[in-house]
Amino acid sequence: MKCSRCRIIREVGVTDNKESDLKLYKTCRSCREKLKEYRRVHQHKLRRINEDRKFINDDNNEVDIAAKQVKRSNNITTRKNIVFSNILSKIYQLAHKDDIFIDEICKIDDFTLPRITITENCSLNEEGVPVNLLMKQAEKDEKLKSELAKCLEIHYVSRILHVLSCSNIEFRFYSSSWKNGNYYVQYRCIDDKTAMKRFGIGSDVEIEQDDKIGERQTSLKSKVLDWIEPKNVESVSLQLDVNNEPVNLHFQQSLGYFCESKLNIIVNYSKRELRVKLKHKFHRPELKFRANEPDKSVQSVPMKPKLETISKVENESVKEIGLSDKLENLHKGLTR
Repeated sequence: MKCSRCRIIREVGVTDNKESDLKLYKTCRSCREKLKEYRRVHQHKLRRINEDRKFINDDNNEVDIAAKQVKRSNNITTRKNIVFSNILSKIYQLAHKDDIFIDEICKIDDFTLPRITITENCSLNEEGVPVNLLMKQAEKDEKLKSELAKCLEIHYVSRILHVLSCSNIEFRFYSSSWKNGNYYVQYRCIDDKTAMKRFGIGSDVEIEQDDKIGERQTSLKSKVLDWIEPKNVESVSLQLDVNNEPVNLHFQQSLGYFCESKLNIIVNYSKRELRVKLKHKFHRPELKFRANEPDKSVQSVPMKPKLETISKVENESVKEIGLSDKLENLHKGLTR
């Protein structure tokens, strides 16, 4: 009997250990050992190459972000997807006269997704230096994420913001993040008091008011100093007690509303689904204050220092110096 692989005549004690091996196997002992070594080394190598090739070629042919899908229970009912244009019409109808509360899901059109060019996979660059495939894949993923976010803003977010702007409601970008292959982005109303600090609106108003108060203080001092001759007055007597006017609280309270605005957009690219969650209250006068907060506009607004107090300070300082005659003559000259 010959070996089916090496064609050597098989004999007990030479090519095989036992006589039963001649009937059980078609190959000799040396061929069987070589086959075991081949399976142990070469098949393991092929398996590793296939896994690396699958990791490198991921997302080349199709735009898809791999994510672990959590199995939902059967008790949860599936929501019916609607057309995106229906969402826009619903927002337009509610934005004019009523509060908005929308939570809808629609399908993402294929033409709104970016086209990724297929590049050849090579472990060496032009200079022959090895390339880190993990870093190359990470850079490619970041580029893909930026392209997806840009396409979403052009085809979907800009249309929602345009419909809201037709009703004099302006939303601005607030925050965004990627998690488990999903893209989360949030927009807030520019007139929302809880978001004004993030947009830098409240701080600008305070700075402008402080500048105006400083100008009023210097102008008032300059007028008083012009009435008195510096040659006949000591420097201590010119330090008048002129306090800065407090910030007008009524003006600050008139800015913005507590409209609780939130435009959340969640994109699941693995399922090609776009979820729009919009919450906004119509800008009514009662929303300028919180529900549990009293109307501060009724409270007394701090008034400017009266002219009587200023005149008393001036008269007292003038009596100490003895310049009442000069002030009376100056006043008569101004009234003529």
